[in-house]
Order: sequence, then structure tokens, then C-alpha cells
Amino acid sequence: MSEQEDSVKKVVHRIEPKQQPIVLSNTSSSQKHEELSNLPKTVNAQYFQQQVSNEDHVENEWGKEASEVQSGRRNLLAGVLVLAAFFLGCVVWALLLVNSAEEVVEAKPAPVSTALSYNEKLELRNATIVAYLRAGTLQEKALYVRNCERVLPLMDAYYKKFPLEPEKARNSIVESPVMGKEGVLWRVVARQKSSQGSQYLLVETQEDGTSRVDWETDVIYQPSDWNAFKAAKSTEAHEFRAKVQIAQLDGFHGFEFSEYNRFRCFRVTLPGSDDYLWAYTEIGSAEDMKMVSMITAGGRRNINTKRAFPVMLELRYPENGQSARCVHLSRLVQAGWLH
Repeated sequence: MSEQEDSVKKVVHRIEPKQQPIVLSNTSSSQKHEELSNLPKTVNAQYFQQQVSNEDHVENEWGKEASEVQSGRRNLLAGVLVLAAFFLGCVVWALLLVNSAEEVVEAKPAPVSTALSYNEKLELRNATIVAYLRAGTLQEKALYVRNCERVLPLMDAYYKKFPLEPEKARNSIVESPVMGKEGVLWRVVARQKSSQGSQYLLVETQEDGTSRVDWETDVIYQPSDWNAFKAAKSTEAHEFRAKVQIAQLDGFHGFEFSEYNRFRCFRVTLPGSDDYLWAYTEIGSAEDMKMVSMITAGGRRNINTKRAFPVMLELRYPENGQSARCVHLSRLVQAGWLH
């Protein structure tokens, strides 16, 4: 084999993909033909692919220019799209700002709280108390009373027995909060010392400052006539506002209630009166347990025999009762006098 063929073989065997193509020596066309005909057939396709793809042909240059032009057009188009998106975003943002500005203009101010302060409620409460005490007629007094619809007939019957007289309030009204069934009430010392009425008034005040006096506790209204009940020794249950003390140890067990281990004794008195009755529950009964729980505040060892509890209860005489003072304690209506 000739020296030149060895040179071509050496060059061919060093060809690898992605390497620079072989540059043939500058020989005559006959020599080139001879060299090409003597190349190994296994590398012809790869070799010529390298030559065609990498030599500087006019078509390659034109294709490069065309791709550059297309690339320029794509860049131009992308720039136009970016600018269009930018301006569109500005328009949308401006519209949002305009809408938000309109919303701010159209927004209504938050409602102002109408809740009254303590001093404002106190002033209204005191004005109600003064008007309640000064009232000289049933209709006028009823304007300042709690539960007026229910209480008005009771007031009418009461003032037919005890005529209504106007009163004067104290110069300085003293009050303190107490817990009622439906919230806080105010226990108010408002009457003058010379007045014969109750020392305290219970007053209910609403959030808007409207105040009403509890008339039933003011006059200690009695649903039943105490004296008539005793005189008739009625066997029907009668309801009273009273004070009750437990009297199992120092009370009285006699007549129909002489069995000490069967009946529990209570002393019942009317407010502002020295008159009393002995009232009995059957030990272990439902009413007995209610009375004991109220008096001991749920603790059976906390028995205070000296304390009198304000209650509303029902009393009745036994059939053919021998004593004028011994009665059944039929039912504990409620603790306290506030309806």
C-alpha cells in the first residue's frame, strides 16, 4: 500500500462524530478521485455526512440568513406581544383603581353605637323612680311598672283597699345591683325615712335606658288574703309571699303533725307582721327536699335556724284541723318574691 493511502487511513480512523471534518490535501482532481476510491467503504457514509453538513456551501449560508431573519421576526413579534400585555395590564390596573375609588366613595360609614353609658342609664333610672313615687293615680303609676299588663288588675284591686298617695323621693338615691331571673336589677333606696312603704325598690333597666319598678315586691303584694285564710281554715291551697325558717328542733309538733320523725316543721311569717303559722312537709317528699335544698343551699349540714328566707309558697289547712296555726306546706312556688 502506498504512503498516501496510509496517510488517508490514519486520518479516517481518527474520525469521530462531532469532530472537525478531514481537510484533504490540495491535490489534483485525479488524485482526489483515486483517494476517494480507495477509502474504506465502512466510513464513506459517515464521512460524507460530515463533509456535507459542515462545509461552507451557499445553501448553508442562505439557510443561516433565513433562520436569522425568522429569528428576528420572532423576536420582534415577542416584543410586540410583551408591549401589548404591558399596556393591557396598565389598562386593567387603571380600571381596578377607578372601581376601588368608586367603592370608597359609595361606602357607607359604620353605624354609630347607640349604647348608653352607665351615667346616662342612671339618670334615666332615677327619673323613673321619682315619677313612680310621685304618681297620684293608678294610670299614672302604671306607666312605670314592670309587667304592666299582668300587674294592672292587681294594682286596681290593691288600691281599692289601700288608697294611693303620692310620695317624695330622697335627695340622694342609693342603689346596688342584684341578680334577677332574667338579668340584673337594681335595688334602690329611694323613699324618705318617714315613708311607710318598703325600704327598697327593685328596678329593671333596659339597654335603651327604659326603667321599670317591680310593683309587687314594692307593696309585697299578697295573692291571697292571709286573715281570711286563717279565719276560714281553708283546706284549699292559698299562695302567699312570706318568710320561712326551719324549726324542726325548736318548733311545734302537735295535733295532726305530732309525729316528729314524719313531719318537718317550718315557721312562716308575713313581712311586717308578727303573726305566724307552723307549716309542715312530710320528710323525704319532693316538697320537703326542695325546702331543705333551698334553706341549706344544697348542703344538708349548712342549716341556719335563725335565717328567714323570702319565698312564695302555698299553704292549706288539714281536713278537720284542730289547730289554727298548723298547716300543710303544699308547694314551694319559688324562692324570693320577684315574679
